[in-house]
Amino acid sequence: EDCVFIRSTLQRVKGRKLMLQPIPKVFVSNKVESDGLFHIGPCDNAFGLGDFLSATPLAKKLGGKCVMHIPPESERYAFLFDGLCPVKTSDKFPVFQYTPGIHFARSKLNLFGFKDSPIEPEISISDYDVYQTKAEFGLKPNDICFCPTCARSWESIRMRPEEFWTPIISRIAKKFTVYQTGDAEYPTINPAIRLPFVSVKQLAAIYKAVGRYIGVNTGDSHLMVAVGGKVIDVIPNEEPVFSYKEWLYDSPRVKYVNFSK
Repeated sequence: EDCVFIRSTLQRVKGRKLMLQPIPKVFVSNKVESDGLFHIGPCDNAFGLGDFLSATPLAKKLGGKCVMHIPPESERYAFLFDGLCPVKTSDKFPVFQYTPGIHFARSKLNLFGFKDSPIEPEISISDYDVYQTKAEFGLKPNDICFCPTCARSWESIRMRPEEFWTPIISRIAKKFTVYQTGDAEYPTINPAIRLPFVSVKQLAAIYKAVGRYIGVNTGDSHLMVAVGGKVIDVIPNEEPVFSYKEWLYDSPRVKYVNFSK
């Protein structure tokens, strides 16, 4: 069957059930379209922050020769491509075919022949946005952001309980002011300061202003990498539940610490 559930379009039927609406899948092609541009889109059935960030290295390489397609429900991520390529919001969009065991950014670059290009995401946040954010939250260079939460589908694999983080954050707080981000339902780890809910763009400005991150491997950690910050990622065991190759970076700015260490 040509139709697959590449996104969860929910439709209420007579107030009773929610049904998924199938949408035809069209894969991203490395061939120029009739308008003279390459048309790229999100990951296959994955529309999170990290998924969109994984397309920024390719967008940077293609420059003005490509258009990034974003579904309407993900429009908040359009700013990630500012200065990289035009963005088109549409219900009809191509997706990158999932390649198991290969970094999400690398598989996109490989499709277009950029086999040796860096895979770290990179976005632009204006100095003005950073200045405004620093003033609003009182951020300083010796602060650090802490995110203990991730997407619901990964919670049982990537997240750690409150008692895991408490001694770590208590120790870090002796040298840094710790700002906690992430899901509001997760307890605030004392003495961290809980930041209020902000847009993804303002969160990027916060991360650029602070420049340091500790937490789980999630969209927030990739966002810190994208703004040029340093990351300590606390990650679970490898296969079969978590593939290092698909999400981790070989970068001096990123350090990975396993749960068991």
